Amino acid sequence: MNESLRSVLPSLGLPEERCGRNRGSHLGPAELDLYRWILRSFASGGSPSRQEIADAARSLNVEVETALQRMVEDDLIQCSASGDIDCAYPFSAKPTTHVVTLDDGVRLYAMCAVDALGIPVMLGQGCRIETADPIDGTAISLRVAASGQAQYEPGGAVVLCAVADGSGPLSSLCCPLVNTFESSESAERFLASHPGLSGPILSIAEAVECGVAVFGGVLG
Repeated sequence: MNESLRSVLPSLGLPEERCGRNRGSHLGPAELDLYRWILRSFASGGSPSRQEIADAARSLNVEVETALQRMVEDDLIQCSASGDIDCAYPFSAKPTTHVVTLDDGVRLYAMCAVDALGIPVMLGQGCRIETADPIDGTAISLRVAASGQAQYEPGGAVVLCAVADGSGPLSSLCCPLVNTFESSESAERFLASHPGLSGPILSIAEAVECGVAVFGGVLG
């Protein structure tokens, strides 16, 4: 990773042990297999049901509740009060403003702008990302290849990596604030109107690099 970006991911709560092939390294081998099964289920276009997860855990000889709790504690996934998986980063079970359409036609929702940009490298498949500037709703479209190369409109688009103060999972502290803006001026206006927030403004290429660092190689 570019040296200038090395401080970005830790500032977002993503130290090296939570990135790339290290993601899920605190899990046991069978638990890691279950985690990857969950990610692949989301990548197929739908969030797995509790019964499907239980069946997968049984086939892997994993105690499902213990495994899921460890994933929540490591902030690999987050669950609703009913026990359903709300998110398995980079994927959201609910619609978000980051809509990812894979080249095979599968439509996914990403948790944030960086998560969306990490999906094509994670899955080895190109995609189109549709999102909007949070300031005025200006549509932003990105075409990202499996290699990470990106084309986008408007040409001045950037990603703001802001994070809120406090404690909690990235789904609440960080993901709602990591968005794509039509220009650096728009991102700066957003920061100026939210004085409690801070964070770097990245070029799309830099944001892709961060997405690759977090999610590249996660599926083994």
